Amino acid sequence: STYRLARYVGLGRAKRLILSGANVSVQEAYQIGLVDHIIPLQNFETELEKIVEQYLCNNSKAMRLSKFLLNETFDMNYDDARARYFELQEVAQTSPDHVEAKRAYAEKRDPVWG
Repeated sequence: STYRLARYVGLGRAKRLILSGANVSVQEAYQIGLVDHIIPLQNFETELEKIVEQYLCNNSKAMRLSKFLLNETFDMNYDDARARYFELQEVAQTSPDHVEAKRAYAEKRDPVWG
């Protein structure tokens, strides 16, 4: 969408992509931040599983709140974004996931998110 593209790749690149109608290579899409991963077809299943597992290991309340904040900050000034950060930080630090993270760290194991 034109709304999100400029936020992902920058205004200049978004204009070039939209106004030229040109396709971009996989490598260029990766370089400009349009895609996050390039996976060879012959290793697709294995590599995709690794990526999914990496994201699942970080699926805590804090990570979800970080995603919300990142999405909101484009429409905020610095002071509002900072205030929202501290608000969400308090939510994260009082969540059951935070308790689990501290317990897992003390027990030298990976956390199990709820």
